[in-house]
Amino acid sequence: MNIMNKNNPVNPENLVNPVQKRRSGVLLHPTSLPGPYGIGDLGLEAYKFADFLVTAGQSLWQVLPLGPTGYGDSPYACYSAFAGNTLLVSRDQLIKEGLLDAAPQSTGSPNKIDFGEAHNLKDQILRRAYERYTKTTDTALRSAFETFAQQHAHWLEDYALFRALKDAHGGVAWNDWEPALTRRTPSALERARECGERCDVGIAAPRRRRRESSSRIRGRPFPWPLRLPSLPASCSAVPASY
Repeated sequence: MNIMNKNNPVNPENLVNPVQKRRSGVLLHPTSLPGPYGIGDLGLEAYKFADFLVTAGQSLWQVLPLGPTGYGDSPYACYSAFAGNTLLVSRDQLIKEGLLDAAPQSTGSPNKIDFGEAHNLKDQILRRAYERYTKTTDTALRSAFETFAQQHAHWLEDYALFRALKDAHGGVAWNDWEPALTRRTPSALERARECGERCDVGIAAPRRRRRESSSRIRGRPFPWPLRLPSLPASCSAVPASY
């Protein structure tokens, strides 16, 4: 466990044994932070909260699983143990990086999460950001995404296909899809990939932007588990080697 203090940046070489001294901290999922859509994200408020913890002399931030949630929006019922929750993508960070000019405004309560509205608005934002990405001439941005996709190809490509297929099937569990897909018949998967390319589904790029935005907070001197070993929900998870 990485213990947070000003002289101990997030570095494996600086890990401190937690049993050497009693520590204190706060359990708070990032979605509970203030946010423009009635839901928190990994933007400015997350940085503020990290600074607050340091100022308050706290050494731990327990964030709970950060994976993409399924029915019920529980952090313990994730689609993937590797991917991140797109609700945590910061709108302001996307604007700052030139992937967004503006974003739709929420009419919901700032003090109560409406997951349905939050998903709808964040999906709109990510679609716009992806469309901007496909037209960008920023070679550094393109290179960063391509590098990310290559490094995480062992899960990213199948996860993107899984989410596209799940949307195409109205959100029902994967074991209720047609047998050719649930059994991973090569010809059926290839047809699905070809359809996704023609339709320009664009799932991978928004996922990459979420992880890059979230990882930047690691410059703060506190532990930030970005890839928690949470188990996917049995009714909606990506099958092994999907």
